[in-house]
Amino acid sequence: MIRPFPHLLFLAFVALGLACAQGSRGPVPPARFHSSASPDASTPVLPQPSRAPGIPVPPAPTPPRAAFAVHQPTSQIVWELSTGAGSQRGGVNRFQGTLDLVGEDPTRSSLQLELDLESLYSDAPAWTERLLAPGALDVGHHPKALFHSSSVVRAGDHFEVTGDLTLHGVTRRVTIPASVRVQPLRARAESEFSLDLGEFGLRGSTRPEDPALDQVVLRVVLEAIPAP
Repeated sequence: MIRPFPHLLFLAFVALGLACAQGSRGPVPPARFHSSASPDASTPVLPQPSRAPGIPVPPAPTPPRAAFAVHQPTSQIVWELSTGAGSQRGGVNRFQGTLDLVGEDPTRSSLQLELDLESLYSDAPAWTERLLAPGALDVGHHPKALFHSSSVVRAGDHFEVTGDLTLHGVTRRVTIPASVRVQPLRARAESEFSLDLGEFGLRGSTRPEDPALDQVVLRVVLEAIPAP
């Protein structure tokens, strides 16, 4: 069975998470930031079944739960960052996550994703050093990026995933678009969006040779298989 499904993280990266060039596909949708990390008030409330007075309603069957683990060899987290001279591309080599599937209902499922930012790379070693340095991501003090989803809402032919993204020691609640292909023993989630790193206290330098950290385009492709 194939259907759209959300998870990518996030928040993904979150966190963190990361992307390809926009090219001819048009603008990449931005991650939406919320004013606080409180629960999303837009999460729909499931209607209660009607019943005749005095007649108890039998308990609904519990949907099956399945734990999936992100399969890193077939997953990918990449990014593209604007610079004074054009753009720079890279990715993250090491990450892990779990996908908790509840029945076949994506709105009752959740994702947790952790990125090892010390494994971040770019097209040029000099750029990698700049991004990892204290003036940018400062991975010596903030080596991880985390995304924990809190709600999933259907939005047309895809879903919107809301969750807490932690980066550079700052946690923000974000909403990102995502889709997924669910098959027996495998799920594939994809998300592409732009992220304002200024929301996490990361500001670009005015020097043209340094990265402009206000916007990064992220592309997250996660394939998950049943956890052992």
